[in-house]
Amino acid sequence: MSSITTHFNIPANPADFERLCRSLFARLWGIPETQLHGRPGQRQSGVDFYCQDEKGKVRGGQSKLHDPLSNVTREDVAAELLAEVEKAMDFTPRLHSFTFATSFRRDVDLQKLARELTEKHAETGLFSVHVYGWDDIEDLLQEFPEIADRLGCGMSPLNVERLLESVDSLNRGMTSLLDIHGLSPRIPATDTLTGNDARESNHLRDVFIFIGRMALHSRNADANRWMADLLSADLQGRAKAALDAATILTRENMSSELGKILADVLERQGTLQIAYALEPFIPERTLALREVAVWVVRKQLEQTEGNSR
Repeated sequence: MSSITTHFNIPANPADFERLCRSLFARLWGIPETQLHGRPGQRQSGVDFYCQDEKGKVRGGQSKLHDPLSNVTREDVAAELLAEVEKAMDFTPRLHSFTFATSFRRDVDLQKLARELTEKHAETGLFSVHVYGWDDIEDLLQEFPEIADRLGCGMSPLNVERLLESVDSLNRGMTSLLDIHGLSPRIPATDTLTGNDARESNHLRDVFIFIGRMALHSRNADANRWMADLLSADLQGRAKAALDAATILTRENMSSELGKILADVLERQGTLQIAYALEPFIPERTLALREVAVWVVRKQLEQTEGNSR
């Protein structure tokens, strides 16, 4: 299992979320024959995917996708869980266990409700109930990264590690090529650093530098998307490395797509904590990173104005 924590994109529609859950639970249960149940519009008895183990016990699952920007509450999700459990009573053959997978965050009250339902059902021989929130689903994607890669859930730890493992040799090759043309200074070797945090941070910086150079010099159409995916997957952990890389790239070329991409992701996902963390490292005089600098100042002013009200 990967040692790198990566956050994943919530699927854009219920059908994709359903396929994701089917694939993940097929792996978790060790039953590749796990199937989607019917098709949209058909009566499904609360079950979106199901399987039967070697002992004949039937497992069923329901997937519920919510827009991350919606105002759905734990009470809403609890009501959905109860409604789907009730529907699952009609599934045939009789279920041995029922899994409710939701894009709502992992929640202690929902977990408690599932335990209480399981205990109540045990008295009458009904199925156990299990709840998986988005945090749990991300844990499964960490464990089974090939599913994230196959279904397009963002950059998985597997791909991040591949980048990190290859970045030193790739960066040396790119740096040598650019040196021949007088385009860039050499980057300090990461193996001269000490400490896991420093090493990982500088590896990430070098990943951004390498892809940023690729975007500028080779016109690789995918390079900007790769940088955006890396940032969106873990903005809190990667914003500083991206800023350092963008600063180096702007010294080389007076412009950097990475700076624009960082500003865009900050606009969508940035927090006050990130703004304060980046502030000391923004160059005093910068045109290429002006959008990042403006975002940092505006974020801090919003907090100041909020406190003065």
